[in-house]
Amino acid sequence: MNLPEIIYKSVDKLILPILGIFVPKDAISRCLEKESEFFGEGKIKYLIALIGTVNERASTMVGHLSIMLALCIFYLQTHKTYNASLIVVSIDVFVYIILVILTVRCLRSIGLDKDYNDLASYIEHAENELVTKYSIMQFVNSVTILATVFLVISFIFSI
Repeated sequence: MNLPEIIYKSVDKLILPILGIFVPKDAISRCLEKESEFFGEGKIKYLIALIGTVNERASTMVGHLSIMLALCIFYLQTHKTYNASLIVVSIDVFVYIILVILTVRCLRSIGLDKDYNDLASYIEHAENELVTKYSIMQFVNSVTILATVFLVISFIFSI
């Protein structure tokens, strides 16, 4: 096993059980299955479109989280006096770092981690991986909204 595979498997072992508490993967799987029926172009074209969509969303989210993380770190560096907003910003830094790690996990290439004997096994793997990525992104989006709201509120009240 190579280093990237070890890292991905380790991250998955840590995050997927916790993620399962907050995001119902079976519900996401059903929604994606239903959506593929509505797509009308066939399952393979749907999966290709979905992979692109997830990668675009994850890339955009990494950019947003990086900006928010930079803002928080800048704030911590320039405000040395102790107040409640420093606690909130410090917590947000930690949260944003975790969210970046989760989002980067969603940028993992599908299909490069195994050798597939047939198209059916590849499609099954791709579907499972997409459900995982959608679950992660649903969690990341929700927590990002909360973290950003708390950050803005702490900035407003620290002025």
